[in-house]
Amino acid sequence: MKRYVKSLIRVGLCLIPIGFVTAFITDWRNVTPISCVGSSGVKPFAEALANKFQIDHKNIDVTVEAGGSGFGISQVAHGFTDIGNASKNPFSTVRDNYQNEWEQQRIKTVTIGWEAICIVWIPPKDFNVIDPDILNQVLYVSDRDDTGTYHNNATDLLRIFSGFKQTRDATTPPDGTLAEFVNPNFVDSQQLAILAKQKITPYARTGGALTSGTASSFYGGMHYKDIDTNLTPNQLDALSAGNYGKDYPVHETDEANSRAWDMFNKDHIYGSMVYLSSAFISQPSNMKIIQQKHYGIMAYRSNQATNPVPFDINKVDQTNGYNWFRPLNMIFSIVMNKEAVMNFLSGILNDEQTMLAIGAKPLSNTEKSTMGMLATSDVEIVKQTNPGWNWDDGTVFGATEDYSPN
Repeated sequence: MKRYVKSLIRVGLCLIPIGFVTAFITDWRNVTPISCVGSSGVKPFAEALANKFQIDHKNIDVTVEAGGSGFGISQVAHGFTDIGNASKNPFSTVRDNYQNEWEQQRIKTVTIGWEAICIVWIPPKDFNVIDPDILNQVLYVSDRDDTGTYHNNATDLLRIFSGFKQTRDATTPPDGTLAEFVNPNFVDSQQLAILAKQKITPYARTGGALTSGTASSFYGGMHYKDIDTNLTPNQLDALSAGNYGKDYPVHETDEANSRAWDMFNKDHIYGSMVYLSSAFISQPSNMKIIQQKHYGIMAYRSNQATNPVPFDINKVDQTNGYNWFRPLNMIFSIVMNKEAVMNFLSGILNDEQTMLAIGAKPLSNTEKSTMGMLATSDVEIVKQTNPGWNWDDGTVFGATEDYSPN
């Protein structure tokens, strides 16, 4: 009897793992994988949205990898990934490299939200403004002139980050101090004098906009229409390709927001500036450092705003708002006809709560409508409204924002 019981136990112990493995294999076979690669800026949004989506869709397994916007566009064009992530309008890259793939594979760009671009700066050592509500309005960027308090200093900021002083006309180039961007309504004469003595040290991405979606959006997301006419060829080349000059002390960083931030924060140079995404600075650990170390975030004044607007994700993409932002795009092939991808993208477009929680502005219903149906490709949508279209400049793949800079 004892021998019989022992035999049963042995058989049972052998059957348990076999049954477990069989159940695991059966469950694994029912899971549909979705691969996402591309922009490091889109990555945290895609991960958060995927985690939320998978709670109610356990048969879908989404993996997200970084690699840059250009990499995401190329991978979806060649069919190597289900979704390519890009934190910029993919049109120019597609026009120059992937026209046939985009048409034959019926590729679709889905904008899932808008992300702001922010300039974090370190005040001078003896600057005594520490209240973040005030500090975040001390410096501002404006893309237009008027006869009142504020002036167009966007060109000067871009010149400083390019590393080149020269101008297209007889105007005096910026001397590179914090005072050039000061809002006089938030400082007294003594504080202004301190800012006027502090030179700016810009932190810019190695390779410029060609390698970094954040760098591309640093000047492209500004919605500043006079860049090409106000900047010199050297300055434009520096911003787009990373060939920085030496007139201003440009410090080059790696492409990722995290690497740029680590270098900027570790160096802790008074007067230094770095451009970062709103999702990155909105992370509690990063915002805690910004507030504890009394770093400032520059305000932004678009051409329709009366006053500079401090950063607030809820004020992005609206008249008189903080309109320094970029698209968060997820791109897929309709020809591949993966139903799980359609379900995933349809679900996250309606998850506005998660988008806001991680530092992005959800699309309005009007903006969603500009993308057409999920089953209509980028090229098909453009040709519906413009039958004679032939890869014309100014085309937008993805959503068109409500905010208009004109």
